Amino acid sequence: MKHSLSTKFIPIVVLLTLLLCGVYVYGILYLQEGHARIETLRKDVIAAEKQVADNNAVRQALNEFRLYQKEVDNHFVGADGIVAFVEEVERSARAFDLTVKIDNLNEVEVAPKALATVKRLNATFTVRGTWEKVARFAIAIDSFPYQVYVYNASFSTDNSTLGEGKEVLWVGSWNVSIPKLK
Repeated sequence: MKHSLSTKFIPIVVLLTLLLCGVYVYGILYLQEGHARIETLRKDVIAAEKQVADNNAVRQALNEFRLYQKEVDNHFVGADGIVAFVEEVERSARAFDLTVKIDNLNEVEVAPKALATVKRLNATFTVRGTWEKVARFAIAIDSFPYQVYVYNASFSTDNSTLGEGKEVLWVGSWNVSIPKLK
């Protein structure tokens, strides 16, 4: 009887062993699949972190670009900034207690087609006052908020102020050119 009892348990033990092996294999396969998912998610997180870092770098570069763009734009007369330029000349002249006359303003196309967004604003203006004030205004032209190219500057005495007891007045005239956005 003993012998028959052990023969009955052998198939049960074999079945239980096969069942446990099956569960074990299923567990290993499930863990491998889970590991593969984790690895995929880890790579996705790394890629997302890199994307965020790249986006932050782009944002920072854009912010720096905007600062540089403002700096560059300050060298140009805006598309509708002729009035602002004239006001700047008049304000600067008044700051030195000078009279100012804008003799000429005209826009000129820039030759290379590559500069299709830029024109040149040519201006001629004259100030009148004492030599010291005219000379200080001449220096102040360099501090205008635009890139001013002076092509001609002339200084002379105002003959109408010559005479005994009168202060000699001077006239300063400038021909300038400023880059202007279209």
